[in-house]
Amino acid sequence: MISDEESEPRKIKTELSDGVTIRRFSPVDYSQVVSLWPAGRMDLATSSDESEVLAKTLTQMIPGRHDVWVAEAAGHVIGSVVAIHQSNELAHFRFMCVNEHWHDRDAVAMSLGDVAVRNAWDRGYLKIIMHTRRPVDRVTALMHHLGFEFSREHAIAGDHVLEYFLDLYSTPQPAKGSNGTFNS
Repeated sequence: MISDEESEPRKIKTELSDGVTIRRFSPVDYSQVVSLWPAGRMDLATSSDESEVLAKTLTQMIPGRHDVWVAEAAGHVIGSVVAIHQSNELAHFRFMCVNEHWHDRDAVAMSLGDVAVRNAWDRGYLKIIMHTRRPVDRVTALMHHLGFEFSREHAIAGDHVLEYFLDLYSTPQPAKGSNGTFNS
């Protein structure tokens, strides 16, 4: 579980079979991540001011409490997702986007989600709220694979969200589509 003090969990870097790497955001990624919006957004719920909210989130994030994951290929950021710490038990996942011209956007999005959810699992979050427009069954299959159970679907401030609780009796299954390299 995350303490109230800033802490850095283990570093995670996952390499996918097609040369895409999922890693933590670095401040030098800022302009590339922001430039993906809004055209690169996946089915995550967004409003007209989401680009501004994303930019503010990236500049004001608290290391060790808010996580931004980026997908990178050939030295360019092609996707990102943000996990926002609300409490020691709860995280919100927002701002999923992948370059609109990338040949396998869904695979990159699933890999970003996979790394972000595994990190949330490692941090001890008991509940994840996904801001998404994706069908419940599609997201739920991934979340179940990663050790979370669907709770409910509803709206928060006009955003469609799906809630998941940690299944305390299971652990995440091995990652699909990656070599499973988790660097500490």
